[in-house]
Amino acid sequence: MGDDNFPQIMNVPEVANYLRVAPATIYRLAQAGKIPCGKVGRAWRFRKQAIDSWISEQPDSKINSVWPTSDMFEGLVIDDET
Repeated sequence: MGDDNFPQIMNVPEVANYLRVAPATIYRLAQAGKIPCGKVGRAWRFRKQAIDSWISEQPDSKINSVWPTSDMFEGLVIDDET
C-alpha cells in the first residue's frame, strides 16, 4: 500500500480505514486469525508492514472478494442530475 500517512502500529479503525473496509470486517478477520495482529490488553493492534505483506500474499480471488474491481461496476449508471 505504501501510504506513509498511517502509523506503523494501527488499531482497528485505522486498519479499517487503511483497507477501506468496515471495522466489523477487521474484528471478524482478527478473531478468526485471518489477518496478522496481536492484542495489547483487550485491544487489537496491527503492524502496517505485516498488513502490507498480508495483502500482497493474498490470492487475487480473496482480494477481489473484499475489494471491488472495476468490472463490478460495469453497466453502472450514475444519474448526477438533480
